[in-house]
Amino acid sequence: MCGAALRSGVREEQSQASPTDARNADGRLTIAAQAARFIIAIRSGQCILYSVGEEESLSTVYLATAWDHNNARSKPLGRPSKVRALLETVYWDTMGRTSCTCDRGRLYFDAPCVHKLALQALEPSRLASHVSLPRGARVVEVPCEEAVERVFGVYWNAGSPSPQRTMVHYSATADFFWYCEGRQDGCSRVADCGHIQEAKRALERKGGMQRLAGSFFSNEQLKRGLGSVGQDGLSGGALHQSNVDSEAPSCMQRNKEGATDLGLEKYMAELIVGGHHEATCKGDSCFCKQHARLFGGVKLDTGGQQNARHAAATLPLRVGNGLDRGKQRRERGTFL
Repeated sequence: MCGAALRSGVREEQSQASPTDARNADGRLTIAAQAARFIIAIRSGQCILYSVGEEESLSTVYLATAWDHNNARSKPLGRPSKVRALLETVYWDTMGRTSCTCDRGRLYFDAPCVHKLALQALEPSRLASHVSLPRGARVVEVPCEEAVERVFGVYWNAGSPSPQRTMVHYSATADFFWYCEGRQDGCSRVADCGHIQEAKRALERKGGMQRLAGSFFSNEQLKRGLGSVGQDGLSGGALHQSNVDSEAPSCMQRNKEGATDLGLEKYMAELIVGGHHEATCKGDSCFCKQHARLFGGVKLDTGGQQNARHAAATLPLRVGNGLDRGKQRRERGTFL
């Protein structure tokens, strides 16, 4: 009994002393422990966080080394395979939450991943601007260890609110020299897609791309971040959230507001088309009275709806009805 209690106390002291060894009930390393290992790997140069966002802006965007959450290890940079992967985009969004393009970070809403938790430990939370978030270099080049390969991050869709960089890989020894990770989202597999074309144009232009070099965070920042991971026991992205809770509405509030907006849009549509019984005018305080410009001064009263129904009844047979009758004839065996 005493021996079991002693061993339990030793394990607890070890887990508190080393945040990289915390495990769940199944004996697997927790996401927080893996985030701590990710930060240690940044200090050793095995992993990296490149800053690709707008300079001197609160809208920070980073390209991060891919991480295998199942095996708790990093994946070296290279053309995607079982052991290699391209970089992921991690950033603070306009709601003050971390967002990541890795599979674990996109698993569900606010899903924790190594990149999110590491960013929360290294930076205080911030509200990104929808204006500055997509800014930054259009094409960046990532340093590679192999001389025969090159990796580019391309921001192609300038109209998108997401700052995600689509990664493009070039290898002089591969069967197909160029590879775009956008193949999974619809990019061509047999011809140069827009991302590859943009990377090629950047290579032809002088100063057409930004070459990344070195980690964005200093050793002192990494040391503080590692301590923050161990102290806070990250779970689900709760670090530094108190700074933005007062500015960003809660999820429940946003859901209620969204439901209200959907109901209002539905009611407006019914008022415009006058096709449902719920689209009756509420009198002087009705929405259609308050926004006459939107409805063009159309009076949506009961009498008007009755007149519209009478006019529709006197109209000639519509094409849709004719098609329906034609279908009925064919069903009886008479072909037109």
